[in-house]
Parts: sequence; structure tokens; C-alpha cells
Amino acid sequence: VGSEMCIRDRLNLGFLSPVISKKPVIQADLSGVKKTAGEFNQKQAAERMMADHLTDIALTDVLHKCYLRKSLLFFCVSVQHAEEVSAWLNYHGVQCAVISGDTPPAERERLLTAFKSGELEALANCEVLTTGFDAPRIDVIVMLRPTESTALYQQMAGRGMRIFEGKKDCLLLDYAGNVERHGCLDDPYVNVPKQAKGNRGGVAPTKYCPDCETTLPASLKILS
Repeated sequence: VGSEMCIRDRLNLGFLSPVISKKPVIQADLSGVKKTAGEFNQKQAAERMMADHLTDIALTDVLHKCYLRKSLLFFCVSVQHAEEVSAWLNYHGVQCAVISGDTPPAERERLLTAFKSGELEALANCEVLTTGFDAPRIDVIVMLRPTESTALYQQMAGRGMRIFEGKKDCLLLDYAGNVERHGCLDDPYVNVPKQAKGNRGGVAPTKYCPDCETTLPASLKILS
């Protein structure tokens, strides 16, 4: 019986678009945030993600790194946070809408259709577009919500892995520490200390390229 193909296998076969992660200019301090059922406490996480001008600094970095990108999906930690992100982007010339569990079905469908067609540049969402959402044009994923779940991390990043004509890759910008927490998507050997047995701390084995600041598996060898 053959084993199920992993993300790396599907990338190598061209079934998925590569996801390229860059070193964040800022990252939320989540030390001391309580855990509820193995996940970050939403209220406390939201407070950290919205503190100390993090949104302003992170979104300024997004615009700097994404000026040639076309379709941006933001994962936010609360509805208020998503509205803050959307307001900031619209003020700075990026047309962005908010989708959450409170969005009426007809309005949600209208916004998703506009986003998928490219009429709408960006969506800021809270807990509704992690699964069952297919928009192949997406070439930027911005993580502004932390998660202890590797599956959820993969689901969020996976929204940008659909192939699309003219799309070279998807840029992942993570300001919530998820890449360091769970590792690179294409690293089959990554160990996630937060989910390992016992209470060992630490981060997933990643490193940054000194030239382009791309996130790489720590096991990757660079040949001279």
C-alpha cells in the first residue's frame, strides 16, 4: 500500500505552488499568553497582536514586500483585528474587505467572488477561510494570528498553494511566529517542539538565508 504524498512530494510534482517565507520585520511577543485546549487564548493573543503598533509596522512591511503581488489573504486573530487591518490597507490604497462569521451569506459570496476574480485585492478574515476555500490567484498569505496547531498552520498557508497561470510562488509573511513554531512547509523532517511529548520548549528548526532573508529548513545544506 503506497503512502500518502506529503506537501514536498506534491510541490516536486508541480501539483502545488511553492510557498516562500521571509524573515518578519516584527513578531508578536506571545510569552505568557495562556493556552486553552492546547491553543492560544484568543483574547490575550488578540491583545498582543494589536499592541505596540504591531499592525502598522507589519502592514508597512507587507506593502514593501508585496508591491508586485496581486492577491493578498490576511489571517487575523479577531473580527476587530480584521477590521483594523482592512481599514489600514484601504487608507493606504489597497482595496481590502473583511470576512468573518458575522458576514451575511450573500455579502460573503459577493466579496469572495470579487476577490477570486481580482476585482478585490485583499481580504482580511477571522476564522472562516482556513478550509474549503479555493482562490488560486492568491500569491500572498499574511499570518497575523498565532496558532499552536500544525494542521491549522498548514491549512492557512495552503490557501496560497493552488497553482495559477503566471503565478510563480506564494509569499508567506508571518508576524505571529507560526513558521518558527511549526517549521517550513516543505521540510518533511521538521520536529515541532510544542507538540512533542512532554513540555519541552523551543522552536522548530529553521534558519534565514543571510542574503535574501528567506526562511529555510535548518537541515538544508548550501553547497559552495
